[in-house]
Amino acid sequence: MQITQICFQNYRNLNGLTIQFPTDITFIIGENGIGKSNILNALSKIFIYGKFSEHDFTDPSKEIRIDISLILSNDDIGSFDEYTDPSNHNIINLIIKQDIDDYNFKVYHLETGDEISPRLLKKVHYIYYDSLSSWMTTIFYQLICEISSKDQEGTRKMEVEDILPTLVPNFNFLSKDLIKKIGMIKDEIKFIDLQAPEIRMIDKIWATELFGVKADGMLIKAQRLLDYLANRRNT
Repeated sequence: MQITQICFQNYRNLNGLTIQFPTDITFIIGENGIGKSNILNALSKIFIYGKFSEHDFTDPSKEIRIDISLILSNDDIGSFDEYTDPSNHNIINLIIKQDIDDYNFKVYHLETGDEISPRLLKKVHYIYYDSLSSWMTTIFYQLICEISSKDQEGTRKMEVEDILPTLVPNFNFLSKDLIKKIGMIKDEIKFIDLQAPEIRMIDKIWATELFGVKADGMLIKAQRLLDYLANRRNT
């Protein structure tokens, strides 16, 4: 399947926006804050997560509605049975809706109004590069790299000005609570003591953001690995 068109209603700052995608490649270009990342985020919610979150609603009193048109491959057509566009059997038009109190969204066929299983959307090959998750993963991974390196400055010699940008996220993606937590400890962030490594508060914050309820378990594993690497390095 391939996306040909998507229309947003009540989704973040994309309300009223319609985008048509060519069949080969699309570049999304624009100034900061106009909604480029929100487009990709919406697609990830549709094709990966299956639900919208509270902060996705432009107006919490109204539902999110996203109309999307997909080109089907020959293998995909059978999955949607009679729901393809009568004028073109390789196209299907869908409506995705969710109220703020709903656990997940529902998918409807545009022409008939019939509800369709959201699982069918999983057939779309979609990879979402989340800059925030990538940044947090880099911070957490750096924790490991600093210990496994052979010098006091990490896997490569890095000046302070090279490191500091990795500690500054795009605040547009962070909750107020997370920003507050970072602000409280930002002046305390230091490199790990390679001789006696310990998980830092910044690592705990990002682990929680990355792994949720599994964060404590991941941090325990990380500490064990750090201890092992430090012991190997010191012997």
